[in-house]
Amino acid sequence: MNPHDIDVLIGINLKRIRTEKGLSQEKLGKLINNAKTKISALENGKEGLGKELMAKLCTALQVKPAEFYLESDTPIINNSDELKIIKTLREQPESKEVLIKISEAYELGDKKNSTGETKHGSNTAVKGETKKRLKSA
Repeated sequence: MNPHDIDVLIGINLKRIRTEKGLSQEKLGKLINNAKTKISALENGKEGLGKELMAKLCTALQVKPAEFYLESDTPIINNSDELKIIKTLREQPESKEVLIKISEAYELGDKKNSTGETKHGSNTAVKGETKKRLKSA
């Protein structure tokens, strides 16, 4: 990994976090006293992120610095219930198979609507990602 790869990784995560928080580049820029173009350059990996700007972003987005270094296959724990599930999986491997079967059955619950299009549940992407993460746990 070279320094530019790190800037790109930080940019990908900055965009993910910003959009999860429902902020535009312009709004985030105002929160940290920077222009929208600075946010765009950071998100595109064209500029690096120094400590001072990292601290401002962490405060504005209410995240820890580690959030900017997550890779696409890094599991993100969203709440204490998810943490309990992961601990259970580690302590009781037999529960892993049960959860995989539940996840697979949940995915099969997709139905076709009256126009013949497949209607997916609102968490289709999450279901697939959860299944992937469970299998690798």
